[in-house]
Amino acid sequence: MFGVLDIPVTPEQIEAWFLRQSALVQILVAVVLPLVVGSVVAWRSRGAWDSNRITHWKELVREYKDRLEGASPADAAKQVEDLRRQVERLGKELAETKQTVAGQHRRRLSEAQREILLRACRDDLKEHASDGAFHFGVFYNSWNAEAGEYAQQLCGVFSQAGMSGVPSATNDVPRKLPGIVIRIKSGYHIPDRAKRLQALFGKAMIGTEIRVLYDHRTPLFKADYVEVVVGRNVDVQRDLEENLEELRAKDAES
Repeated sequence: MFGVLDIPVTPEQIEAWFLRQSALVQILVAVVLPLVVGSVVAWRSRGAWDSNRITHWKELVREYKDRLEGASPADAAKQVEDLRRQVERLGKELAETKQTVAGQHRRRLSEAQREILLRACRDDLKEHASDGAFHFGVFYNSWNAEAGEYAQQLCGVFSQAGMSGVPSATNDVPRKLPGIVIRIKSGYHIPDRAKRLQALFGKAMIGTEIRVLYDHRTPLFKADYVEVVVGRNVDVQRDLEENLEELRAKDAES
């Protein structure tokens, strides 16, 4: 009914039967086994990915709790809103400060001051022709743009008169140094050139002060060294307010 089962009898038939079975096994190994192995690897990889994802979310939650110090999401939202308002307030204050600084009085040499200072410099060079060239540096704090502008104006007059005065920005000049200072090496000896410079500024109604300013360069100066230091613009009212704030701060500390 089901037909006759072919059973190998002869050695040739037995050998042919084994060859067919061997080919079938090779096909199974080549096709089925990679599918099974791939499925296992994919399953394990997905499991590892899910585990890493869970670990990552746990770390995020822990970091969130640490940063907020146990605050709830509502508390966190309130903190963010408070910070936003602070940033807006600081932005407005910064804009107002910039506007105030821009509106402050900036020193300018008037036409009269330019002409008087130029004539005085030329007359001084003629009077001291035997002393040779008059060289000196003009320095200002690198953070003070207003002082730099004023130094440029002064040096323009000095150069036109034949004197050597090159404006240079430096951090060696104290930020709070007021006005114009004629710097010398030692208070025991005021060089004639310092007195000449002070007289030139005085003729143009520009106030100056002769002072000793120490920094790392001082030991290298010659005894008759002089330089012009352009400090900040003197604002008496602002200085009074700053001094008052310092006094109040000291009172609060005590």
